[in-house]
Amino acid sequence: MVNTSLTKSTVGMPFLLAQSIASVAPMGAALGTLLGTAAYAGAAFPLSMIVGLLITLLWVNTPYQFSKKIVGAGGFYHFASEGVSPTFGSFDGWYYIANYVMFIAPGGLLIFGVVLPGILPILGITWYPTILWIPLSIVFIIIASALAYYGIKPSLKFSLVASILEIGFLLILSIVIITSSHTTNTLAVYSPVLSPDGFSGIFLGAIFALTAVGGVSSAVYLGEEARAPLKNVKIAVIVAYLVNALTFVLFSYAATVGWGISNMGAFANSGVPGIILAQQYMGEAGLIIISLLIVNSVFAAILAPINATSRLIHSMARDKVLPEWLSVLHPKRNTPSRPILILGVAAIFISTVLGLIMGPLNAFIFIFLLAGTSALVAHVMGSAALPKFYSKIKALNPLYHVIGPILFIISAIGIGYSLFVPFVFPVYYAPLFIIAWSLFGGLIFFSARKRLSTWNEVGKSKWTETPEVPIIPEPEEE
Repeated sequence: MVNTSLTKSTVGMPFLLAQSIASVAPMGAALGTLLGTAAYAGAAFPLSMIVGLLITLLWVNTPYQFSKKIVGAGGFYHFASEGVSPTFGSFDGWYYIANYVMFIAPGGLLIFGVVLPGILPILGITWYPTILWIPLSIVFIIIASALAYYGIKPSLKFSLVASILEIGFLLILSIVIITSSHTTNTLAVYSPVLSPDGFSGIFLGAIFALTAVGGVSSAVYLGEEARAPLKNVKIAVIVAYLVNALTFVLFSYAATVGWGISNMGAFANSGVPGIILAQQYMGEAGLIIISLLIVNSVFAAILAPINATSRLIHSMARDKVLPEWLSVLHPKRNTPSRPILILGVAAIFISTVLGLIMGPLNAFIFIFLLAGTSALVAHVMGSAALPKFYSKIKALNPLYHVIGPILFIISAIGIGYSLFVPFVFPVYYAPLFIIAWSLFGGLIFFSARKRLSTWNEVGKSKWTETPEVPIIPEPEEE
């Protein structure tokens, strides 16, 4: 008999935290993803970061509230399906697949196309074949896919250690920069005037912050395998958010004042500003440590979304929304090996093609723009489903289930506006990508709905926690 059931109660709280934090990739985000924030916000980088984090907090409320009642391998596919409808949930899951694939793809571009060429000249090495990023990036994705294929626990053990090391070093580096005698500390960085495009640049930069920190919700895709999931998943999501938010608030300020407000136009274009700052303020030791940690971080950042997305695809395939053969688990490892293989191939294709067309740095930023836009749409759908779900179960709280989602959706509309104003290349490609992805998903779901007589049951969570009832011994007879 074909096995399609993931192993229950195997992932404890430390591993759930590792999944959520590693999906953010603190070091990779600080030195890579947030380059997009700095590129559009300029010297108002810290302000854009805070705006993005506040919007993300409104967003984190959604998976936190859903995880109190629903668990499963499909995460938001389950949430939106049970909140609104199977069709709505299928599209929400579909946008999350796009988000995570775009999150997996550019890691090798950053490491081998941007970071390594930036580090080698600092070390006195001037010869580096520019095309070498292609085979190294491919190998990078293959190794991450292989570890995810091997099993959930080995990959999460790696992610746990990686996350602790990254956050610790970023906090130390930030404190060293801020307290340095060479640094001029100022509150001017919290003014939109310093953004080249004003509030538009602030909100556009916030997309990258939302993309980075929004990854904390990935623990929801381990709901079927988690211990005490109705308790632990929501805690992992909120704790991971708080840890990453504190780290990024401190780092964005330190990076801006350490680099110099008047020089922030060259910050993102330098390719490796975080590494330059580490060497400038911590010497050769800082350079070596941060170089090793960013490789470690980006690898964990590829691994975590592979784990999450493979389970999302597995869950949708188990419901026959996607091809059913994708739901079959590896007979020995009990991992969704087929989705893992497809994700690896797709990531290699995307990163290689766009890297060749746009160059590694521009391709990295562009792919993350697509990831951020996909996440924005998916997040809005999830937030829209929250009040309806809690109305259905007659437990609606106006603050958490209505006001919170509405504020997030309003903020998301502001971010969406920045994708069109000003209308510049390649930013406007992001909405076009969403339209094309929606049409592709629509064809798949229309076919599935016609084929399935049980469509109304699609997206329902396959497993929930049974409350533990304490066993009270009967009193002895006298």
